[in-house]
Amino acid sequence: MGMHGAQHRVLVTGGAGAIGRVVCRQLRADGHAVRSFDRRSAPPAGEGLTGELTDVAALDAACTGMDTVVHLAATTDDADFLTRLLPDNIVGLFQVLEAAVRQHVRRVIVASSIQVVAGIPPPAGRPLRVDDGTCATNHYAATKVLAEEFARLYARKYRMSTLAVRLGWFPRNAAERARMAQHSGFHDIYLSHADAARFFACAVASTMPAPGEWAVVFATSRPAHGPGMDLTPSQAIIGYAPQDMWPNESARDGG
Repeated sequence: MGMHGAQHRVLVTGGAGAIGRVVCRQLRADGHAVRSFDRRSAPPAGEGLTGELTDVAALDAACTGMDTVVHLAATTDDADFLTRLLPDNIVGLFQVLEAAVRQHVRRVIVASSIQVVAGIPPPAGRPLRVDDGTCATNHYAATKVLAEEFARLYARKYRMSTLAVRLGWFPRNAAERARMAQHSGFHDIYLSHADAARFFACAVASTMPAPGEWAVVFATSRPAHGPGMDLTPSQAIIGYAPQDMWPNESARDGG
């Protein structure tokens, strides 16, 4: 893996999605060579491949020559388990990791979700920490708990560097932003578009975790009311420091 700040060859699955477009734009602005893989058309700039997460040959082609995979592609809400969540979030994750092994990708960043802790009562007077555990309240969240365990498994078994990211609420459209505005409890788990760009820029550039190691971290903006999520590991491991707080969003680094 290159030194911090060096150019990386990065595959972003789900690169045509709301968060994927933000991530691809930022990584390209930082000078990385970015390839998008999505079932939909790729963003206009850069290299884009289309395909399904269950297509082994397509994933092998997508992973060829890559240093890092940022795996964002998934069904992003609770949906029918057998027809949506199972193929997209579990089989797809497995196939991406297997392709990464076959193509000798050294680092995989896996999108988890803040929903994995939805059933944990907020601790009094302190942020929620990773070591507080998980408590899924729907099938989607359960698939993300499994994603974290897969990240750990592949780091140990194949000496990859893996990072599982518990993403906060990233508003994908105006309707989601309006819904967030109506519920103050969501303001502490907000992840602005600019902070999401900063997070993944840090995650790709960092040399941590080391090969054979893994970590789970939260990715949110600064909490607006309560203690929020513990971002100390995000700062220590990849150097991420949020700049935004609901409802304000700063300019994204790199435009």
